[in-house]
Amino acid sequence: MAIRHRVCSFRIPTALPGLVVTLVSDGQDLIPVSRGLQTTSDPVWDYFISPGRSWQGEDGPVASLPLTLIFRATGCSHNGLIRMQYNAKEVTDTRILVGQETCHFLRADIWGRGKSVYQPVKVPGSDEIRAAWRNEKQNRIPILSLSDFVRDHPTADVELFRTGLPTDHDLSTFGFYYMGRHYNAGCMTRHGPYPYCDQMLMTSFSTAKSAYAAIALMAMAQEFGEEVYDETIASLLPEAEEAKGKWDDVTLNHIGDMASGNFSNSAPMADPGPGLFYAGLDRDGKLAAAFLWPNAKPAGEFFVYQTADTFIQVNAMDAYLRKRRADITDSFDYLIARVLKPLNVQPEVWFSRRTRDHDTANSGTAFGGMGMWWTTDAIVKVARHPAIA
Repeated sequence: MAIRHRVCSFRIPTALPGLVVTLVSDGQDLIPVSRGLQTTSDPVWDYFISPGRSWQGEDGPVASLPLTLIFRATGCSHNGLIRMQYNAKEVTDTRILVGQETCHFLRADIWGRGKSVYQPVKVPGSDEIRAAWRNEKQNRIPILSLSDFVRDHPTADVELFRTGLPTDHDLSTFGFYYMGRHYNAGCMTRHGPYPYCDQMLMTSFSTAKSAYAAIALMAMAQEFGEEVYDETIASLLPEAEEAKGKWDDVTLNHIGDMASGNFSNSAPMADPGPGLFYAGLDRDGKLAAAFLWPNAKPAGEFFVYQTADTFIQVNAMDAYLRKRRADITDSFDYLIARVLKPLNVQPEVWFSRRTRDHDTANSGTAFGGMGMWWTTDAIVKVARHPAIA
């Protein structure tokens, strides 16, 4: 698909990778069979395609689908739409429009037309896909408007909640969960309101440290006992023996608190990247980079915010699951099975950016400290989970 672009803060290619989607219809709803992160051979983009709708237009049937382009180097989300005109035999016109992103430093309007190939197929498990979609919609937390909040709480000043936030389309969405109700202002783009606000994907950077590493460790403590917090990094990861720092007394609890004592920059929120940690490395290379910091303080005494430490943590959690011969030995998959699926979180949130193992992007160990995606419904469900579990 050839594309054009403007409002760019970075250089992007003039074509997107081929987008492949198998759809199951349920009334007017169009449900992609694969709801997750689609990794491509393109050097720049991966993507999600989420459930959309079809309707009767002036010139025949029309369909649209939420499209989220993922800038692989950073995980930034660029939200837009695929719009298709079609008949029983072919898709006659395909267009895309992307005009919203969750990374202010990677801004771009992208639009274009493409050639589509339509192939009717019988999809195995289509009834189960429809049933899962209906269950997902039924279990979403109902969304109320900000006007509803003002009605429910007339003495509250809703504008105070906006303090410090952008006042235009730079703000992807805005809302809050209060007294069991989810209030939301909708989702914005540079081209108007986003029609699939409940499907808009927003990149999680450091919220993953809590939503993945911390909550998965809580779930492991619930299943295996609280002694999991006292497991040392050195006892779980043999790579710690070659590390520059001191890891024999650093526990999962310490590293989860970002108090490993291994650092070179004592500024609490500097978050420097050791070596090539943020490059497209495989698991072994990324872990080796994470272990480059020297020891500076005793474990558990000094907070230093380091994304690299969370990668060490999730590797140690994987090792602990293997040690306990758990049925799931990947800590992110463990989070999906024990937390996200029981909470009826949308399938797009079941994916994380991963290391580049065997020269294949997103194929190895989950990043841990970044690299997830959120919907508004998922944010609320996960955020309230530790309080009600």
